[in-house]
Amino acid sequence: KVVLIIEEINRANAAAVFGEVFQLLDRENGESRYPIQILTEALIWLNSTLPDGMPKKGVIRLPPNFYIWATMNSADQGVQPMDTAFKRRWVFEHISIDASEESVPADFRPEHTIDFVDPRDGVTKVSMNWWSLRTKINSIMIEQVEGISEDRLLGPYFLSKEELQTPEGLQNAIANKVLHYLRDDILRYNDATILFYQELPLSVLKRNLSQGKPVLSVSFFENADADKP
Repeated sequence: KVVLIIEEINRANAAAVFGEVFQLLDRENGESRYPIQILTEALIWLNSTLPDGMPKKGVIRLPPNFYIWATMNSADQGVQPMDTAFKRRWVFEHISIDASEESVPADFRPEHTIDFVDPRDGVTKVSMNWWSLRTKINSIMIEQVEGISEDRLLGPYFLSKEELQTPEGLQNAIANKVLHYLRDDILRYNDATILFYQELPLSVLKRNLSQGKPVLSVSFFENADADKP
């Protein structure tokens, strides 16, 4: 068995990239139902390169022992849409954002924490590590952000292990990456107070975080209270 793996297949115009091979994706018992005739130049090159050459007529099919596996993030912004004719020739399997969560390496779930000030009194600090923080944010988004898709939640690998290595790295990543993503991508057209204390611009949220002032919403801390034993 031979497998070709294509990562993030919708980063390009997939149908155009596949070209005539598109036709070979219609398969019966694993083999292409409709062969294609390859160009003379390609046939000459293949005959001079492959050990056994190619059939003289240059007709090719995908054999039943050849598999193509591809990944795609259907909710990613700015990627190429895939037309229905192309998509229907594939078998789809949805993979949850937290699939195999128990096998995520320790590098991505460090124990060091970041402090957030409870806006209800402006003094109390709640310390959270990255894993508990992203889990809490995801639960709030699922409950309160209308139409949120799973692909837009904070996945286990949203931050790199380099960003998570130190408390300083975590603080910087939260301020410059996580807050930016949540404020400008997720809540651009939603009520920002779903997650944030007041309707504040990103620059102010980052400054508040560095100065130990409230950043996250009241509802965030109410939910945190509910999670306490």
